[in-house]
Order: sequence, then structure tokens, then C-alpha cells
Amino acid sequence: MNGRPSAWPHWLLAAGELVKLDPQIKGMAYFDANGTDSQGRSFRYWLGGNPPALRAFGQLLSWPAFRPVVASGR
Repeated sequence: MNGRPSAWPHWLLAAGELVKLDPQIKGMAYFDANGTDSQGRSFRYWLGGNPPALRAFGQLLSWPAFRPVVASGR
């Protein structure tokens, strides 16, 4: 997620929309990271420090696409 932290909620929700658009997507992952990119620029992506982004991530978890149905009896 590059850009302003205020844009992260929109970015997360837009990324989640991909699951609805492409049935070939079977999973998504998000991980927090701090470090330096290949250009030497530092970055810090941590949702815990961004309440609006954390709420957006929680909203994604309520979407049916992120609550798969697991067949029983196998």
C-alpha cells in the first residue's frame, strides 16, 4: 500500500473487490511490514496504527467471499 495512510481504507476495500470480480482468486493475504524498499525509502505499513484502515480490514472479513463454506463429511 503505497501512498498516504488516509488512502489505505479505500485501497483495502478496492483490493477486496477483486475477489468478487475474479473467481480464480482463491485467497488473499495481508501482512504488516516495516523496512526499506529497493530505492532506499523507508516504509511502515501497520494497520494497528490506522483505525480507519483497521475498520476497513474488519469490514472485508464480513464479506461472504472472505467467509468460505467448508464442506463437511469429508
